[in-house]
Amino acid sequence: MTHATDGIMSLLRTATSELHGSTEQQTFQVSLGRGELSREDYIHWLSQMYHVHHTLEVALKTLIESNSIAASVIDEGQFKVRMLIADLTYFDSSPGQESPLPATAKVQDQLEELAKTSPIALIGQHYVLEGSTNGNSFAAKSIRKAFDIEGDAGASYLDPYGSQQREKWKNFKDNMNAATFSQEETDLIVQAGVDMFQNVANIGQALAAQSLSFTTDTNS
Repeated sequence: MTHATDGIMSLLRTATSELHGSTEQQTFQVSLGRGELSREDYIHWLSQMYHVHHTLEVALKTLIESNSIAASVIDEGQFKVRMLIADLTYFDSSPGQESPLPATAKVQDQLEELAKTSPIALIGQHYVLEGSTNGNSFAAKSIRKAFDIEGDAGASYLDPYGSQQREKWKNFKDNMNAATFSQEETDLIVQAGVDMFQNVANIGQALAAQSLSFTTDTNS
């Protein structure tokens, strides 16, 4: 059990630290960060993340409309679906053109179940994806170079905040730590954060497994 008296961001960071490290070392994630993905694999990844974010954001909209504490932490300016649509369009693809992989569909099912049974836990899932913008903003530089991208579209999901990245993350952390979550809510949020890191890892493994560009991922 976590301790709600500790800052929730510290609790989340500690609980997800091992998974965070192992996920970053996965073959697919390393290739993404270095800008070494093929155009096709990058589009596949954007497409799967679109499915995840679309399902999550539908649930989060309902949550922040009904829960003032959640609304103090999450706002629609943090939502990424519009950026994923812009990036897919840049590559002549479209949202929903690719079906969810089984690993992605499993995440969607989990999100929909949480929305019904423990909606506050969605904050933990959101924390992982929002936090990924810190590392992804560096990956964006490699992706832009690899695909000769000029401007935002094409890599806007990776780098949604540009020069405001540090400020946006600080505000998110401050708002999270200022929120008054109960012990039960804290436990749910932290577990959901752990689950989302595993989900991201599973999607990366699934994408690597279907691509001829990768050998078997040994970081499973």
